[in-house]
Order: sequence, then C-alpha cells, then structure tokens
Amino acid sequence: MNAAISASVVLASRLSSNQAVFALVLFSVELFALFPILRRKIQAVAPPSVKITITALLGASATVPFAFVNVPVTVLITAILLFVNFACPAFFIWAQRYKKYELPVSEIKGPWDPAVPQVRKHKD
Repeated sequence: MNAAISASVVLASRLSSNQAVFALVLFSVELFALFPILRRKIQAVAPPSVKITITALLGASATVPFAFVNVPVTVLITAILLFVNFACPAFFIWAQRYKKYELPVSEIKGPWDPAVPQVRKHKD
C-alpha cells in the first residue's frame, strides 16, 4: 500500500492544479487503503454467490478498458485472469491428494530452519 500511495503522490506532482492533485490522491487512498478493508468485510459475511460476483466484476473492470484499445490483449488478459482465479486453485486442490504427511519425508530441511542446540556432557 505504501508503494501505491507513493506512486500516486509522484504522479500527482506532475498535475497542474491543486484540485487534480487532491482528486488523484483521494482516489488512490480510497482504492488502495479503504477498498481492501471493505472487500474483506463483505467477503467475511457474504454468501459464495456474492464473492463470485465481486470477483467477476473486478475482473471485468480490469479487462473491459482494454477492449477499446486492443481486442487480442483483452482476450489474453481475460484468459490470464481466468487461469489464475480458477485453474490454479483447482490444481492446488487436486494436488493435495499427493501430499505426504509422514515426517520427515515431507519435511524440507534448509538453512532457514531454526537452530537445534546439541548439548554435550563434559567430564570435569
């Protein structure tokens, strides 16, 4: 969110009037700060049909403007959105059946793991 607000401030510095700067910064705050909170609240209480509708509306609002510029780009963006929103989650759900839960077979060890102290008994 900080990057989005910073980018809108940089863009706003190029505008000529105070009203235009205020409108751009206000819109970016609404879009990047307040809308995610509203969407999270709606998705917490809404039935699945409302969630699907919101996802479809947001996807359409992202792709429809491209239809006026370039139709092949619109088709490509729509295909990418459908793939990311539906095919990828379906693949992850399908792949869960192959996940092994026995330890340590499915446990990945690496340098990111916390250190395990090994205490040695010394004879004094």
